Amino acid sequence: MSGNYPTLAAEMLLQRNDVIARREIGQLLVAPYKTNGITLKTIEFSGGLKGKFEIERINAELELVSHYHDTINLISYQQEDDSIWDEITKEGQQLANQLVKELDQVKDSIQEKLKNIVNHWKLITICIDILIISLNP
Repeated sequence: MSGNYPTLAAEMLLQRNDVIARREIGQLLVAPYKTNGITLKTIEFSGGLKGKFEIERINAELELVSHYHDTINLISYQQEDDSIWDEITKEGQQLANQLVKELDQVKDSIQEKLKNIVNHWKLITICIDILIISLNP
């Protein structure tokens, strides 16, 4: 705001107690520093620097800046929430994939062991059959 209206920025600094000014990249930046609400307390100058209309215009500008600041904060919080949910979803998908892979390994191991047991029983059965045949002439 102060880049476009430097006089207005200077007037707000002189007349308001709820704004903060900072110099960045060669510009004077003026913004509200109480984000929970702006009090409209004004300081009256006896010298008549600005009339009531000008004070109301400054108050309106400050309300717009405050609303813009709240909107930016809301958007940044929403983006943070979205990125957190995206990260949780990604981690959950990775865990699910890892679990499926490990279950497949366990399944393959069990199938291999069952195959070995079946082969052993087949051999035992064949041996018993041969023994029975050899004992009965």
